[in-house]
Amino acid sequence: MSQTPATRLKIALAQANPVVGDLDGNIAKLRAMRAKAADADLIVFPELFVTGYPPEDLVLKPAFQAAARARVEGLAANLGPGPAVLTGTVWPEGGKVYNAIVLLEADKVAAVIDLSTAPRRVRGPQCLSLPACGRLRLEARTPIRPDFTAAAIRAPTFLCPMG
Repeated sequence: MSQTPATRLKIALAQANPVVGDLDGNIAKLRAMRAKAADADLIVFPELFVTGYPPEDLVLKPAFQAAARARVEGLAANLGPGPAVLTGTVWPEGGKVYNAIVLLEADKVAAVIDLSTAPRRVRGPQCLSLPACGRLRLEARTPIRPDFTAAAIRAPTFLCPMG
């Protein structure tokens, strides 16, 4: 990404059908859609795209949580040229698991934002699975970064989970 201030920010919105639990397949879909949006500055994917939605009881499995994070970190490390990526995933950290959006740019995870910290008016249930809302709640935490810079334009992050 250029450090020169841009006069525009071209955003591509990805619409795809991720498969619950198919981390490798969903990452492959993400890569393919990103390649098609090569002229964009940022491509935005839906909530929990990496894991598939809704992940149900998979989020209770530490191995799945770790695998989801590892796939995202691996994707970021090998991102290469093209638009920055904003996508949803399960994100384990500090012994807890979060429904997060991650910003991938410049071959790194540039930001992780916990969706439960979104303002009440723009967020749905604070859970990873709509049927499990009564029994599985996300932990609230301070977001690492509540906004991001793409194409040298500072922008707030607005993502609204379903619900």
